[in-house]
Amino acid sequence: MTFNRNKLLFSFTFLVVAALAGLLLRLQFIHPIGLISYKYLLHTHSHIALLGWVFNALFLGLTHGFLSESSDLKKRYHRQFIFFQITFVGMLASFPVQGYGIISIFFSTLFLLVSYVFSYRLYKDVNKTHPLNNVSVRFVKAALFYLVLSSLGPWTLGPIVVTGNSDSSWYALSVYFYLHFLYNGFFVFAIAALVFKMLEKEGVIVNENKSKLIFTLMHVACLPAFLLSTLWLSPPGVLHVAGGIAALLQVIALILFSAIIYENREVLIQVVSQKTRILFMIAGAAYTIKVIMQVASAFPSLAMMAYYTQRFTIIGYLHLVMLGFVTLFLIAYFIYLKMFTIGNKVSIVGIGLFILGFLMSETVLFTQGMLTFNFHTSIARYPDILFYTSLLMPLGLLLFFISQTTFFLKRRNA
Repeated sequence: MTFNRNKLLFSFTFLVVAALAGLLLRLQFIHPIGLISYKYLLHTHSHIALLGWVFNALFLGLTHGFLSESSDLKKRYHRQFIFFQITFVGMLASFPVQGYGIISIFFSTLFLLVSYVFSYRLYKDVNKTHPLNNVSVRFVKAALFYLVLSSLGPWTLGPIVVTGNSDSSWYALSVYFYLHFLYNGFFVFAIAALVFKMLEKEGVIVNENKSKLIFTLMHVACLPAFLLSTLWLSPPGVLHVAGGIAALLQVIALILFSAIIYENREVLIQVVSQKTRILFMIAGAAYTIKVIMQVASAFPSLAMMAYYTQRFTIIGYLHLVMLGFVTLFLIAYFIYLKMFTIGNKVSIVGIGLFILGFLMSETVLFTQGMLTFNFHTSIARYPDILFYTSLLMPLGLLLFFISQTTFFLKRRNA
């Protein structure tokens, strides 16, 4: 099902706004602005990045890849898209002012309810258009399952706060539950669905048994992998083992998938441009590092290091997945679909600055975490360095966005 390109550009504006909010958060450690609440702005940054950008982009990618050109379907999902934008704009307007308040909770709750409708309808509609239930469809269905499952996290926060346990481990576990099944569930499985759909579209013959094994390994691993987010509580050793096994299953799935890509590299080189392949490769490298980090986190000493340096390592990990893997994959995927272009200098400079800023800020975050935990010291002028390296990301995204606008493209082609 085709979609209006303006929807993608509108979604991308949320990423630009989230990046600017992230930069402002890091500025607060250098030159605090009294009128801004760090906590409220942090809520804004995370919700707009995860939902306004990633959810929107996956919504467009999944409906484009797995639904027919039926006019009824176009109307249905156009309405859903509009409803989602109302919730995102509502969050963007309310979170900076009140944090978790009546208005922001209303729009957050509305998003959850609309996401249930979306999950149900897409599940039903994909079943109608793909009766064979191939591996890409299985990944779509699993992604929707994890989207719904992740929502249990936010639903539990209300009772936890009301009972005065907002500073307890239960509050942190609810947040980790939501993030795990959103990141490692919905995001990863939806992206896998798009990748396998892309392979199908290009006529790549994928061994059915191997592709089903990849799906099974990832699906079986996703639930127990949540245990890796609980190891800072020093649970029984068996939970460390269970989490480690889940992480190893993900490694095996990644190796099998990498073999499929390598076996069909000649076909993919013909249909994916060199610049787009580079973006896909960086995204793949980020995902590989993510999987390796999950295996490492099964070891108690490393789990404790992540907990005690979470301001650096966990933020670094979340940005590794969100920016290095998910965002770069989505940009590359929409370039592949010709919804984005990387054929002009402004777009190349923009994406280059974004990647450079991402790599530099990740290096600073993880280095600071290791220095803090192992040597009880810090990078000299750490807040300043992190701010100036991060400055490249919103600048790059803004340039890339400008390069995608109709006005810019018309002027360039005039």
